[in-house]
Amino acid sequence: MILINSKTYLTCALALSIGIFFVAGQRPVSEMLNGTGLHWIAHIMTYGILAAGYAKGLPRAPVILIGCLTAAIGGLHELSEVAKYGIHLEYRDLFYDTASALAGAFLARYVSAVPATTPR
Repeated sequence: MILINSKTYLTCALALSIGIFFVAGQRPVSEMLNGTGLHWIAHIMTYGILAAGYAKGLPRAPVILIGCLTAAIGGLHELSEVAKYGIHLEYRDLFYDTASALAGAFLARYVSAVPATTPR
């Protein structure tokens, strides 16, 4: 079994967080996803994986805190789209972000079969 250091999980989660604002927030990406019906799936997968990365990368932090902070990243992303493009706040997307962030953090911490190692 391959053991992955908790710092690796944290680095990947931070990179994904930054990528959300630079890639997913671009107008063509949003329009493409809206046209295919995959928009809600993209939100669920992105924030679930992001929360899982933070849950594995911050093993001492409470799961609820990780879920809420990841959901806050989703909220900031939604607000940035409102500011950039003048669209209305999408409450459904915010719900998907929050639900998947809480589920991703919980599943990564308590159900995952791959433990994160701590640096020595």
